[in-house]
Amino acid sequence: MKKIILLLLLLVASAFSATRIAATDGNDTNPGSLESSLATAIKAINLSGPGDAILVRGGLFAQTATISIRKSGHAQNKYYLPAFPQERPVFDFSNQPLGQRGFSLKADHWLIQGLEIKGAGNNGMEISRESYNRIERCSFYENRDTGLQLSNGAAFNEIINCDSYYNADPPDYGDADGFASMLTMGTGNYFFGCRAWVNSDDGWDGYLRGATDITTTLEQCWSRGNGYLTDGTDPGTQANGNGFKMGGGDNSNRDQLMHHFILKRCLAFDNKAKGFDQNNSWMAPFHVTSEDFVSLDPAWTRSPRRDDGRLPEIPFLRLADGSDLIDAGAVIDSAFFGTAPDLGAFETSNNSHAGKVNETPGGFHLAQNHPNPFNPSTVIRYHLAASCRTSLKIFDATGREIAVLVDSEKPAGEHWVTWHAGSLSAGVYWYRLQAGAFVQIKKNDPGEI
Repeated sequence: MKKIILLLLLLVASAFSATRIAATDGNDTNPGSLESSLATAIKAINLSGPGDAILVRGGLFAQTATISIRKSGHAQNKYYLPAFPQERPVFDFSNQPLGQRGFSLKADHWLIQGLEIKGAGNNGMEISRESYNRIERCSFYENRDTGLQLSNGAAFNEIINCDSYYNADPPDYGDADGFASMLTMGTGNYFFGCRAWVNSDDGWDGYLRGATDITTTLEQCWSRGNGYLTDGTDPGTQANGNGFKMGGGDNSNRDQLMHHFILKRCLAFDNKAKGFDQNNSWMAPFHVTSEDFVSLDPAWTRSPRRDDGRLPEIPFLRLADGSDLIDAGAVIDSAFFGTAPDLGAFETSNNSHAGKVNETPGGFHLAQNHPNPFNPSTVIRYHLAASCRTSLKIFDATGREIAVLVDSEKPAGEHWVTWHAGSLSAGVYWYRLQAGAFVQIKKNDPGEI
């Protein structure tokens, strides 16, 4: 009997030029294969070129120096730095000197996915000057400044399904936000499905100094309990404690600085100061009571994310059947059910509180194959949000193409394809769907086939 581990990899670039693996029990003199891993991510980064993948095995990577990324990819040939499927690597910078960042990304076209970054002497990660990066399913916590910061003209970056929490900067605690798209950053940055909680300053900070006339979009993001320390104490007046700070500045022209902050279906509560700062567009009058909601228990927001990284489905602040807040919003686009959008952070479907929550941007989805383990064939299911040219390919652990299952124009909707593995030897195999911009990595447990 042979063992096959089938991994699911949904990517939008061409096949990997090369794959390298870093693990806590590796050695930087190794080639970086599954059987002979490298020891550090930075060594793997230095060896890699555009189109390469660097997979990081689970475990604790103790760091004292900043991991600096300076090599840029291209729109059709990105760099990939994901966690190994179904594993969670932790980059621990707790022994790093104060003032140094954990990850410093000064490069374009990187996809970084599934990492935990904690304890940095400054930001957990800073994206500075560069653009078109995607940070997905990462966690930033216990850093000594903002968890993730965009600065120095960083533009058109996507932050998807990330968490940032317990970040604090003693002694004044006035700068550590969950996420910061602020000061000198560029335009077009997008946050989706992210959460910020119990950061000593703000959940999101859009304060400007040196930048103006920029746009930042947040969709389905949650911000709670900011402006406090982990023990619940207030660290002082320097800790602002806003859920979403959407502008402001400290220059003489601060009233003229324009940060076009767009929020869609976002949620803020239990923050020390305002939930939404710099906002002057409430649609009053409307009357709200507890009867309008399925639940008012905020403990639901502490639920774990779903397996694919999306926010949990919770009843907290969902509109109850019969609420007059359903269909009571202003029509500004078509993203709603009924005659108009609902008021609040969640949209109901058919007057039911089980509405559409944290759907994947773009609506593309690749499901885990079934059965897995299998012998000799398995079915792969995928969903397309729109008609498009679609390819579904199988690769081995080195990135070598094994089979092409789909390579044609496909209509929107659900699709199935059967893969006959035949006489393939035991090992690690990937399958890749090119059909949009959503990126997801999973792994099934090994089994006998």
